[in-house]
Amino acid sequence: MKSEAEKEEQHGAWVYVLGTSSDRGRAKIGITINNPMLRFSILRCADPGLYISCAFFIPNGFHFSAREIEKRIHNLLQTSRLKFHNEGNSEWFWYMAQDAQQICFEYIENVAAIQGEGRLATFTADSYYLDNETPLIAYESDLVSFFGKPIAVNEGELPW
Repeated sequence: MKSEAEKEEQHGAWVYVLGTSSDRGRAKIGITINNPMLRFSILRCADPGLYISCAFFIPNGFHFSAREIEKRIHNLLQTSRLKFHNEGNSEWFWYMAQDAQQICFEYIENVAAIQGEGRLATFTADSYYLDNETPLIAYESDLVSFFGKPIAVNEGELPW
């Protein structure tokens, strides 16, 4: 079985921004190497008001890995980070989802520009499969079109 790092090296990974209608003042910035709609489905079990603001696909040919980008954005927003009850860091921040999305967008686009790798591109199936250097931005409608709707979860029916 391949490790998480080996799976990411195959093609890339997603840095996603989630918001919640239960508290519009916070957003989650996370990473997944899998289908972001599957990750969203799993997380939505804990918060039915969860929604996808956007997801950034970071191909393995980009200057930084998705893990490095997520870590740098988390560090950038450290003063707004929510803590777990045991005082450990969470991936939730005191930002509205659209503001967190804009911060991520600007950070990734600035890294791309500095590295001479262009700008963020809009997600398409062709760019996802064929371009190994350009980061892509996808919105919920793009992700649903490509990966399908999130798994429906009813009380007592978890997706795993």
